[in-house]
Amino acid sequence: MRSLEPASRGDVLSAASLLLTILAVLYSLWYSEIAAILEIRVPAHLEDASGDRRRVGNVLKTRALPLVLAAFLLTVVFLPEAVHLVVRWIRHAYNRGIWYAIRQYDPVSLALVLVVVGMGALTTYTGWLARRLLRLRRRLTPLD
Repeated sequence: MRSLEPASRGDVLSAASLLLTILAVLYSLWYSEIAAILEIRVPAHLEDASGDRRRVGNVLKTRALPLVLAAFLLTVVFLPEAVHLVVRWIRHAYNRGIWYAIRQYDPVSLALVLVVVGMGALTTYTGWLARRLLRLRRRLTPLD
């Protein structure tokens, strides 16, 4: 049986970067559709909004929520490593001085932290878009 070794930081960075790129491509492909749906105006008579309500629900289920879920899951997967790297750097700076920590600069570690920050930003923004879609769908739904 082959032993499982922990991935190198470069491998983790490569995986995180590739997955963030895939998320960014999906976001760029779907954003125009999401933005167009967010331009829908609530009609005076909500009975006239059934088509718009269906369109909002469809974009929510097939674009916005999958994107938020994927971005969130990827952020959660890579966040512990990024937090570990930041805490380690802070400890070095505290124990040995800021200049020591700066001289020990590791571009791969910094890049990984920045990729995870990018994932978090994408998660936050797509979550905000999904929330706007949910509110729009609620405003298009008549109270029975």
